[in-house]
Order: sequence, then C-alpha cells, then structure tokens
Amino acid sequence: MAAANASARAQRSAILASPLHELTGFYLAVDRLSPGCRGERTFAVAELASFYGNDCPVADVLSRMRRGIGCGATWRLPGW
Repeated sequence: MAAANASARAQRSAILASPLHELTGFYLAVDRLSPGCRGERTFAVAELASFYGNDCPVADVLSRMRRGIGCGATWRLPGW
C-alpha cells in the first residue's frame, strides 16, 4: 500500500498495483464520465475480491470492468 507522504502519482501507482485483499474495507468509486453512462457507481472492494479473486490487482479489475461494459450497458457484477 502507498505511503502517506508519497507523491500523488506514486500513490496512484501503488494502489493500482495492490491486490484487492490489501484494500478490503475500502470502496472503489467508478465513473466513466461519458454520455449515456449510468454515472458514478461504488463497489465494496471485499465484494470485488470475491468476484475477481483476492490477488487480482486493482488495475486489472478496472480494465476488466472497462472491457465488460459499454455506455448504457449494465455492470457485470453480482447484485448490480
């Protein structure tokens, strides 16, 4: 996990490289910021870990989510 005094870029890189199991208790907010999309959605990292696997890095989850949906489409996660 990123150190509190690291630069914003270093923190972002460390978070994206972190496996989900290191971030349980947090939430991931995602907004594609494009017309036709459903706006910001918030996901519990613990639920993402149960769906994608505990060792899956945050960057992989975001990539899979980006490929798995299109504007106007539904999110491909349980319960959504």
